[in-house]
Amino acid sequence: MVGVRKLIPILAFLMLSKLAGASVLLSVPANGTVTYPWPVAGVGTDGGFIVVVPFNVTSEGTPLSPGAWVLSFGKNGSPLRVKSIKGAFLYPSPEIQYATANGSIILVGMSDSGNHTDLWVIRLDGDGKPLWSRDYNLNIDGGWITFVDNVVLAGNETIIATHVERYLEGTYSSSPLLVVLDGRGRVLWAGEYRSVHGSRELYSVSAGKLGDGYYLILHDGRGEYYYLSLDNNGRINGTFRFRTNLKGFFVKSTASAGDVLYFLGGSSNGTLIGAAINGKVLWSKLYTLVPERTCHGNYRGVSVSGVATYSTEPSDSLVFSGGYLYFQPAVSREFNLTCSGLGRVYAIIKTDGIGNVLRSFVAVENVIGLGTFLEPRGLAVKGDSFIALWSLSKTNGSFVRFRDVALISEFGKGPEGNLRAYPFRVTTTPVDVTLLPDGKFESRAVEVNTTDMPLKVRATGKPPTLAVETLKDNAKTGICGPGMILLLALFVLFVAVRVKDL
Repeated sequence: MVGVRKLIPILAFLMLSKLAGASVLLSVPANGTVTYPWPVAGVGTDGGFIVVVPFNVTSEGTPLSPGAWVLSFGKNGSPLRVKSIKGAFLYPSPEIQYATANGSIILVGMSDSGNHTDLWVIRLDGDGKPLWSRDYNLNIDGGWITFVDNVVLAGNETIIATHVERYLEGTYSSSPLLVVLDGRGRVLWAGEYRSVHGSRELYSVSAGKLGDGYYLILHDGRGEYYYLSLDNNGRINGTFRFRTNLKGFFVKSTASAGDVLYFLGGSSNGTLIGAAINGKVLWSKLYTLVPERTCHGNYRGVSVSGVATYSTEPSDSLVFSGGYLYFQPAVSREFNLTCSGLGRVYAIIKTDGIGNVLRSFVAVENVIGLGTFLEPRGLAVKGDSFIALWSLSKTNGSFVRFRDVALISEFGKGPEGNLRAYPFRVTTTPVDVTLLPDGKFESRAVEVNTTDMPLKVRATGKPPTLAVETLKDNAKTGICGPGMILLLALFVLFVAVRVKDL
């Protein structure tokens, strides 16, 4: 028989700033495993931000400490507090799969009690204090839920988008499902959406409130993206299919304001934002970052001015705040800016309501050899301040390392130290995206049974299981600058253990 490898990961959390003189490393037991979810950035209290880090740790098959850490930061990047949230004693802890935050915090996952049709939802205030915690058992006719696709805080409501999977007579199918809760966790409605004549596979992309109703963006796994307009009870008002001649077009995230739906996506040509109302696209544009200067030197013996090395997608967080749009664009090039190596680009763009670029924040990290994939993960905005997440991965033999970088700063405040500001321009190109009427969908109501689930919250001055390491950058060359930039990293080391062939 063929030998197999078991992954033994280590979950790590690294904080770097002038206020924290050393790196703080979080780790799980060496004999445990961790489901690695993406952290989420959000607006907290005290004029600052929060980072929610879900964790699902097991040790030799026994749930050890699944739950989440909630880390609070001031708007200048100073760490304030850390809390650990998980199920209370004698209750199963939730396997957190998705988190979102905007003044309050929503954690969504599933219980580990063997029930494959449930969603465990936890609502916390901006300081991590529990407001309510409930398990929702959905009657979905023999199907099961394996993953949460999107969670949105819309006013005081929580909108959860997932999909139902089924095997019937050897045929696989999946269909989107929405669950909408009020501010106290009561179910307002739940609905499943199926194709009448089309694909057997449909998946949720994003959802939210729009005017007097709701909307759902979904895709069929083969490159087709759809927009469903729903009434205030989740019934379908109209269905549309995105149509464009862009190669590799996709929708990643959405936001809404009144009756206007904003969508963030991309293609092989760059990052895309558009706006639609009543099924008609008002405008759509492609955004590309271009450095105003590059180093015309040699890189590994080759004369280059910019080297295309990887391609990323925009983050799944399009923010509409104060009448403006904020997003993290896809960066499809690493740029040779100093002749000392390629630079990883961290960028935030602010536009008005019709997509005109107003401000941009672009920082470049000129460090080579630390990783090859840099993907924007999320963004939260409060005034001119923001916190944004990126992920970085690197493979080295049997090791796969994941690092998440959180940047807290302000527009107009340039970084210092390892991250530096370089002159970039944002090019904007109008593109043709339309919505075509497509009525091949039906909806049905889903029954939901609700059970209260106790929680245990532990406030700590620092995350548990700590180790201190020496920083590569000292205080004089730290990441903090006039905007007090905080660089925060999560390392997950997957160590492959060789098992002899049987």
